[in-house]
Amino acid sequence: VIGVVRAVNGTYTLVPSPIPDVRVRAPRVTNAGRDAWHVIFVTGALSTPSNALMFDTATIWYGHFEKSTWTRIERVATVRSGSLLLGSSSSLINLRGEVAFAYAFERPFSTDQSTQVHSGVVLLRGGHGAPWRTDTLQTWEAPRTVELVASEDSASLLAVVAQSTFRERRRWPPSLFLAQFDGAWHQPVEVVSQSPRYISGLAAQRAGRRLFVTWRSGLPGEQLERLEWGTLDGADQVHHRGSIASLIDIDRPVIVPLGDRTILWGVREGTSRSAMHFFVARDTAVMDVGVIKVPLQNFVTPSAQLAGGLIALATGAIDPAGTVSPASIVSLVQLKCGP
Repeated sequence: VIGVVRAVNGTYTLVPSPIPDVRVRAPRVTNAGRDAWHVIFVTGALSTPSNALMFDTATIWYGHFEKSTWTRIERVATVRSGSLLLGSSSSLINLRGEVAFAYAFERPFSTDQSTQVHSGVVLLRGGHGAPWRTDTLQTWEAPRTVELVASEDSASLLAVVAQSTFRERRRWPPSLFLAQFDGAWHQPVEVVSQSPRYISGLAAQRAGRRLFVTWRSGLPGEQLERLEWGTLDGADQVHHRGSIASLIDIDRPVIVPLGDRTILWGVREGTSRSAMHFFVARDTAVMDVGVIKVPLQNFVTPSAQLAGGLIALATGAIDPAGTVSPASIVSLVQLKCGP
């Protein structure tokens, strides 16, 4: 089982693994029409000698799930030394007649001159019955994380990348870069630097006419990081709006667009395993909307916006007596922030 579908009447259906008896990792999902979804997922073993979060060799797969059945499963690409986990690679997004996904890579150093590109971002486009195509953005060092967002008309893409820079004869902590793709990659532009703090954990969501960018910043050796946010102003500028909250470095926040120019963040309340703190931004201002009790034994909390203003959170619970197996619990949250 890799997921769950909630029907309009409130009933739940489990989503079976697309490849039985094979461990499926890092699924990404986007809408494919009524009762249908596009899915990208990964199979393979983690760990390279230099990066325990990178796949030595992995396979990226595409699946189409409709109603309660996998109607299509196809192999997309075989990847060497790729960062494919959630939080390192991008969301799956819809384009005109296809879907897109991006990941960072870093090949081991080689004297083989035929290997021209050693690190960068790979963009995959295809699905919907279209053939899969790749486009590579070369970077001087492997990005720490990459996220994709489509233009309002879905005619072009913008990659938001966190990677280190080298200038003034020294290496600087990862900064935030933007790179546009409109059939070919444009040169990345540095838009946010918080040195000596590093930047990681990118997310980008369009909420109506506003595009929100969220990231984490931290200092080496510190367990707590800051959840930061900004808005995209033009094709090459991110306005850093400030910090939202502190969070443990292994936690991934909940981020849900709520409507035009409005977005929701949820983070663990301190070190609690039973409470989540929520914040809402409207355009350029953040509101603290309070703490909600939910089981929170997990560090990654998948979320989705449902009809009627509901937000579904998939959280984890562990029986302290050890009499039952760990369970996933879907919590439904409804926020009322006034007119």
